[in-house]
Amino acid sequence: RALYLFNNQLTPLSNEFCEALERLTQLGWLSLSNNQLKSLSNEFCKALVKLTQLEGRLHISNNFIFIIRIFKELLEM
Repeated sequence: RALYLFNNQLTPLSNEFCEALERLTQLGWLSLSNNQLKSLSNEFCKALVKLTQLEGRLHISNNFIFIIRIFKELLEM
């Protein structure tokens, strides 16, 4: 199975990714400055947008979904 993302779903996903990175940094599990967090989040969002533009939608494998779920679970700890 796979997930298809459309443009209106990109921002929430990239925001969740950014929040998870910030939380992991606060917990001391990542060592990233605010600039690095912002840059990484922006690159993540740009990559999602670019991939979506190529096909009009983004096909994401289960492995990627699993990674996002791990980030979400860590964020909720």
